[in-house]
Amino acid sequence: MLLLILITMMLPEEVIAIPLSLVIGDLPVAHVSLKGTLLGVILLLLIVAADPSDYTLTVALLSLRSDDQVGPGIVLAGALLALVPSLLVYLSLQKSFLRGITTGAIKG
Repeated sequence: MLLLILITMMLPEEVIAIPLSLVIGDLPVAHVSLKGTLLGVILLLLIVAADPSDYTLTVALLSLRSDDQVGPGIVLAGALLALVPSLLVYLSLQKSFLRGITTGAIKG
């Protein structure tokens, strides 16, 4: 059983893309299609997003980066905008992070 799990984990994403797309297109138990829905993108696949407006921020940045007409300044500005929420959460919870680190470091 463990060998079967390990073998499936070693498969590249390209190999399971088509079967996964078929499963997302018609969920076996609920008979619901998640293609083009926000829930399908959250469970995340790029192949589920039917429109570029449905892309997540990281996928949108990747598509910007691969576009030849977009300069590196635009990509860096997008990356900065993607960084701001994480930075705000860290700065607001910084005391809690430090307290957790120091509590775990004290022996006894």
